[in-house]
Amino acid sequence: MLGKVDRTSRSSLPSIRNLDIRRTIRKNLAHYDRASERLILEQVYFYGRVKRHHPWRIILAVDESGSMLSNVIHSAVMAGILAKLPMLDTRLVIFDTAVADLSGYVDDPVEALMSIQLGGGTDIAKALTYCESLITDPPSDHGGADQRPL
Repeated sequence: MLGKVDRTSRSSLPSIRNLDIRRTIRKNLAHYDRASERLILEQVYFYGRVKRHHPWRIILAVDESGSMLSNVIHSAVMAGILAKLPMLDTRLVIFDTAVADLSGYVDDPVEALMSIQLGGGTDIAKALTYCESLITDPPSDHGGADQRPL
């Protein structure tokens, strides 16, 4: 698990880094074996962790006109890699004269490439207008992580 130990929360995931030794000993004192002078642990307790990352939204806008087709393949693979990182919210938008949002397919680059078939000219303004609608900046008063466009 990532982040700093949070001593106010509990976790069921066993990790020696998160071991709450005081609570573990205190809760298991009833199971102390006087004959062998050993503490028998029936339950082990762990702290939770605070995640230290801020989610970022990555928007890949890729021109898929005829001369740029090889770039679409590389971009779909890169989107698949970026989508596996927990701190990133990856969006894949391909365009020519039309715009196609393939964000739902970023986990599978082959499916992303097979799901559409564009071709023709290039309308960058239309693509950037659509990408602008994907940019979010939630209010910071909730105390959570903020998202900022790259």
